[in-house]
Amino acid sequence: MIAEHPDASARPVGGEPLYVVRVRDRVEERIVGHPGGAYASPPQSHDSALALVALLLGGSERPASDAGAWTRAVPGGQRTITLAPAAGGD
Repeated sequence: MIAEHPDASARPVGGEPLYVVRVRDRVEERIVGHPGGAYASPPQSHDSALALVALLLGGSERPASDAGAWTRAVPGGQRTITLAPAAGGD
């Protein structure tokens, strides 16, 4: 199941481009008792999106790079986090 925010506007605030953070947890259902999950954030500023990425990576510091994709181990599987411009955010 993917939680999306289709009603969120992707218009830039003050001309600033907006970004969406997407997360997918791929896990072994027989081990963790659920099939994993996915989430897509509402469009937000680059700084806010990086702060969310940092939280999802399990730390309080923002990622050192603006790589756009990160993978971390989670119990029973792995978490993939991506950062991309919001549709219509330019």
